Parts: sequence; structure tokens; C-alpha cells
Amino acid sequence: YWLCNGMSDIIDQIEAGQLYERSAHVYDIQWKVKKEPFQLLSKWNFIATHRSFEHPNYVLNYNVSLLAVEYDRALFVEVPHNYDIFDCRKSPFIHIGQFAESVRIITMPLSSFIRCADELGDPKSKVIWLHSTGRCGSTAMSQVFEAIPNCTTVSEPMCIFTYRNDAAAKNNTKKFRLLLKSDLYKNIIRATTRMMAKPNEHNPDILFIKNFTLSGVHEVPELERLFPEQIHLFLYRDCLNTVQSYLKSLNSHFWMALVMKLRANACLRYTIRSPKLLFKALSSPDVIDMNQWLLDQGNMQNMTAFGLLVIQWAGYCHHYSHLVTTTDTKVRAIRYEDIVEHKDETLTLLLRFCGISDENVERAKKSLESDSQAGTCLSMSTLGKFKKTHITDELQSEANFYLKGFKLSALGQPTYLPKVLSPSIPAAAGPETGDGIHISSGSSQRSVSTLSNGNSHISIQIAT
Repeated sequence: YWLCNGMSDIIDQIEAGQLYERSAHVYDIQWKVKKEPFQLLSKWNFIATHRSFEHPNYVLNYNVSLLAVEYDRALFVEVPHNYDIFDCRKSPFIHIGQFAESVRIITMPLSSFIRCADELGDPKSKVIWLHSTGRCGSTAMSQVFEAIPNCTTVSEPMCIFTYRNDAAAKNNTKKFRLLLKSDLYKNIIRATTRMMAKPNEHNPDILFIKNFTLSGVHEVPELERLFPEQIHLFLYRDCLNTVQSYLKSLNSHFWMALVMKLRANACLRYTIRSPKLLFKALSSPDVIDMNQWLLDQGNMQNMTAFGLLVIQWAGYCHHYSHLVTTTDTKVRAIRYEDIVEHKDETLTLLLRFCGISDENVERAKKSLESDSQAGTCLSMSTLGKFKKTHITDELQSEANFYLKGFKLSALGQPTYLPKVLSPSIPAAAGPETGDGIHISSGSSQRSVSTLSNGNSHISIQIAT
């Protein structure tokens, strides 16, 4: 039918980089499906019919948001005008709300996507990024920042990671590495950030982006080069608690449990020698040389699901540690345990690091009283039905083998990463005297080792 009415010719011209003014292809969604809540989304999750060809500025409407960037196109979704896609209370993860509430999808080639973002320009709001290991309180951090006046949160957008994932699947390791260093990749990172920060009905002073977990800290160096004024944080939790929480969350949904078992058995036992598969599990395809020792261990063919999750957690932490100890990056880590055990001091430290007034500490504390993932399969009421995994001597030994290889603390021991913003670092893990930070109220200066808070001082350290 499209061949007969000329639609195919228009689509071919658009995909060839022509007809920019009509290159936003709008479809009405007739049906949509995904097998599990956290599946990476693409155009293949929708059955949709042609509606119109529009100017790319169509995606700047408030009720249109970026869902995914694929290898050759960008995919946006349109939701009803009365649905606030940024409200964490409605959807703790933006991609869940985008999928559930979408009524239309809009696609455009990468050339139009990048050009439209260039015309939009850089974000007008202060942008704060949170990168994490997952299962570490990162969704609660979205609530913390949402409680701050005139701050909008974007919780776990998939759009940067979907491009990396699609590119990794379509290229061998060598070509994938070259792509990550290309101008195209830089332009996609810039365009994606601009689109996530496009004007919306809130017109926020602060935009808090909780990055998709599988991204780790991969994009931090490029983001800092493109947007040096933006702030980056890395939130983590000690290994044992993180892995236990992951195992509970995976058991909460049939497909997630099945995929995890397949990854830990069939994939790892029979294709472990494939660097692409291994480092997709690690989410570290661009730091493969750092972890080459993993490929040389024959016993990986007998890895358990527990061991795989330990490696995934260790990969995130190792990549962060490598970044802060070998570059001049400004990203800093925060421990979940500090938020739980030293709430006032840690939240004060966190907000001051971000240049946010102390008067918001009480709002932040109050926001932590509610379940940040209520209404999902990861809610406290759902996960409370599952018991923690019993840690046998074999699992302990397996975990410690990998943690030692990554130069991280043994399973069950506190982990203090380099440059962590913490009020609880033991003396043995701390830095030399004077190697800390100081942020006076309303300032972003980072220099000495105490935090001034009115008439009191909070003593903190940054581990090196």
C-alpha cells in the first residue's frame, strides 16, 4: 500500500537525510507489549499505524519525551496532556510510564534528531546526574530531589544505553570501540542530554537525571567534556546487600528470573569466551582491557547467578574507581549505608555538593519515609515476600575470588570507594589530612575537609 501511495518514497528520502521539515514520522499506537517491566524498549515493542509526517519540532511538545536512541533513529513517545511523565509518584521509572501511557510514537533519523537538538541548544536548568549500581536507593534519591522546590526528576531514561546496546550488537568489539570515540557518538550524547532537558510545563531550575542503571559511569567523561557545568554522583551500596536485593527483585517477576538463570547458566557456560557477551553482562565494553583477567579464568564456566551479580556490581564500582583515580573527573560517590545510618549529615553533604540550600534537608528526609517503588514489582511489600539467599561457603568463596580480582572489599565488609563523600570513613580507609572537600552554603567550591552548617561543622573525609 505504501509503495502505491508514495509513502515508501517519502520514508526513503527521510532516511537518506532529506526532507528535514517532514522527518518526524508520527504513528498511532494500536498495540504494545513487553515481556518484563525493565525490558529495553524499541520500535518493535509497538504495532502502530501511520498518522502524519511532521517537523522535528513536534517532539518539543511537553507531552512528548525521548524513549530510545537506536542505531539509526531516535524514538519518542507521546502521552496524554494530563499525564505528567516526570512525576515519580505515578511512575518511579520514566520508561514504565512512557510505555504504559503512550498513545503515539514518533521516529526520526539520527541526522534529524541531532539537528533538532542543536537548534534547541544546551539545557537552561542546572543538571545533576545520578549514576549507580542499582538496588542501592537510587530511586529514593529521585524522591529526595523531587521534594526540592522547582526541581524535576527524570528517573532511569533508557535512551543513552539503548544506543550503546544496539551499537554493540551490530558491531564487533573493535568497531564498537571506534564508535565510542567517534564524533557521531559525541553528537548523540549531546543531543540526548538536550532532549531530556528540553523545556517542559514545570520549567525547573534543577533537572535531576537518575541515569539508567546499566549505563554505569560510562558516559561521565563525555558528558563532562560536553557539559562541564553539570554535576555527577555515583551511588552504591555494599556488595552483599546489593546482590541480595538484586536476587529478590529478580524473583519478583517470572521473566526476569528466567532471563537471569539463562544468563548465569547457558550463556556463561557455553559462550563465556565471547568478550561482547561477558562485558554486556558487566556493562563495561569500553573497559574490557582493565578486566581481561576475567576471560582467563576457566572456572567462570561454572559461575552461579550470585557470582554474576557480584561481578556486575564490582564492574560498576571498579569502573568508577578507575575513572576517579586516573582522570580529573569531578564525579563523586555516595554510600547507601551512610544515607541510612547518618541521614542528616549525608543529605547535608549531598545537597551542598550540588549547590542546594540546607533548608531542603528536612524536605529530603521526609521524602525518604515513603516507598519509592510503590506500585511496581519492586515495591517493599512485594520484595518482602521473598527470603534472602543463604550464603554458603561456596558462594562466599566465589564472590571473594571476583572481588579480590577487582581490588574491592571482601563480601560482607564495608566498601569505601575512592573520592566517596562520606561522614563515616574509618581512619584506616581515609586520606591524608586536608584531602577533603568544603562547600559553604550556596557555594560549589571544593577544597578543605569540613562542611560549615550554620553554627556547627560536619567533619567529613574523602577516601583516596
